[in-house]
Amino acid sequence: MKKLFTFVFAFVLSLNLFAQIYAPEGIHMPGMWNGWANPASGNLSLTSSSSPSQPATCSTGMSAPANSTTYKTLLAGTGAATEFAFASGPSSNAWANKWVNVNVSLNSIQNYSWQGGPNNNITLAAGKYYTMNFNDGGYANNKAIFMETSAAPRLIVGVSGPTGTTNTNSQTVTITLSGTPSAEEKVFLSYTTDNFATRTNLEATCAGAACSATIPSQVDMTNVKYFAFTSTLAAPATTEPDASLAWITTSGGTCPVAIAYQVLPITLNTFTAKNINKSIQLDWTTETESNASHFEVEKSTNGTAWSKMKEVKAFGNSIRRQDYNFTDETPNKGINYYRLKMVDRDGSFEYSKVVSANFNGGGKVNIFPNPAQDVLSITLSNDVNEATVEIFNTNGQVQMRNVLNDNQLNISELATGLYFIQVSDENGQVISREKLMKK
Repeated sequence: MKKLFTFVFAFVLSLNLFAQIYAPEGIHMPGMWNGWANPASGNLSLTSSSSPSQPATCSTGMSAPANSTTYKTLLAGTGAATEFAFASGPSSNAWANKWVNVNVSLNSIQNYSWQGGPNNNITLAAGKYYTMNFNDGGYANNKAIFMETSAAPRLIVGVSGPTGTTNTNSQTVTITLSGTPSAEEKVFLSYTTDNFATRTNLEATCAGAACSATIPSQVDMTNVKYFAFTSTLAAPATTEPDASLAWITTSGGTCPVAIAYQVLPITLNTFTAKNINKSIQLDWTTETESNASHFEVEKSTNGTAWSKMKEVKAFGNSIRRQDYNFTDETPNKGINYYRLKMVDRDGSFEYSKVVSANFNGGGKVNIFPNPAQDVLSITLSNDVNEATVEIFNTNGQVQMRNVLNDNQLNISELATGLYFIQVSDENGQVISREKLMKK
């Protein structure tokens, strides 16, 4: 009695501007497995107009995009050698073109002769799965591969890693499969720093269906793209057409979808400007820093012409939040514009967004005496109807919070030491913040 095994075909066509096999005629795989019937039918008919699944065009942004279609079917197998051929032609002459003269070596890319030589030979083991990729180089010698796995190939159902902008540190990418892969099916992460003119393949480490690989650290301003794929090859090629011939499946399914990120020396999280009494305070935080040198605070009164006010040293290298501030003690009356020039140690830089604050001359709050022992007097300008006073310790913890009623605040219960006193108007706008020394 014959045994059934699963036979998986994945047909990959690499775009060629000069010569391709005529798509409506497609490729057929007649052989001993179908009694040499040609045109073949079902999954032995690849990319023809009568095929149940048409080829899909892949636009991956890679140096050699590909068309690819995957076919799956159950065939009877005995484990004996089987003869077959790749063929293409019109219905009136289905054998007009054929690719032969190969004794198939599994998991190896081989060259098939166009129009010459004996039939191809392959031995298919019962119970195994075979992914076949055929490169369309037109009417000439072409390449193909049969990849054998002991379990059905897995789908890549998720890829999670850096996007947008990040620092120069190494970046780990997680790859999730539809199930635990067979021992023969390896998982790879392919990345590029030159839009796939060249690329590097990293074999992922897997625990069940969860896999990961780490892209090494990159220099500032590098644009990185990456995608995942599976293969039975230990070292898949990184140039076409051999690169895509090695794919069993990719992170885009049939067609790879690349994820991109840019390496920046500083990832700015927040940047704000606010009026504080007779000055304007700038506060900013960084999410990450890598080889950062310093910040240059720049100011403008019209948003066009800029001048440097201050240089603030950066933390340098950090994956934790870092807080910075600068106070403009001499703001111009009206709107003041500010931006940060974020400079790396190699001299490269980028600018932050522009923030602004409207300064009307200040003088809304007067706090005395300072230092104080028991009672503070706080006077407000006439345009402030109600004020809330908060006192913070040096850790930023609120020690007192009161709505100001009679222009006096009892601070006798505070311990001796340094504090910060902040006054906000009825709209919650901070109108004064200064140091307070409790005697």
